[in-house]
Amino acid sequence: MPAASRSSYHLQVCPGDSLQGPSDEEIDKVIRSLPGGVPSFAVLTKKKNHFMQAGGSVAEGFQLEYQEFSRDGHWEHVTSGELTPTTVIQALQWYAQGDDKWRQLQWRRLVRSEIEERNEAAWSDWQASRPREGFFKGLLKTLMEIVVDKSRRH
Repeated sequence: MPAASRSSYHLQVCPGDSLQGPSDEEIDKVIRSLPGGVPSFAVLTKKKNHFMQAGGSVAEGFQLEYQEFSRDGHWEHVTSGELTPTTVIQALQWYAQGDDKWRQLQWRRLVRSEIEERNEAAWSDWQASRPREGFFKGLLKTLMEIVVDKSRRH
């Protein structure tokens, strides 16, 4: 696939930046540097509702999924062992190259209820992990203590 056609792909990294038309080397670097925990993922988008995503880290292991057309076309990679960084990187590189070799991996279609359940769990985990939420709770607690202290003085 010519490099110019690859420019239509967009790689969103969390935490991190996004890359337009990522190279094989950039994909490799992004996957190997995912920190793990929540959130820790990379989504390679071809066009609306067409993407491949990986979540996890080298230390924790990975999940790999793709979607085509709609949530009804959402699939997850299945393996009898651990999903290696090499497999994740190779699948994303093939996807970015427009090479259908990634389809030869083992996939299982996810039903809509599984996707919604995962999305809700991921959203809850993400909200719980937000550092600024802790900051605001601490700030609110401090402000409440000040208000209570002032009311006791009067």
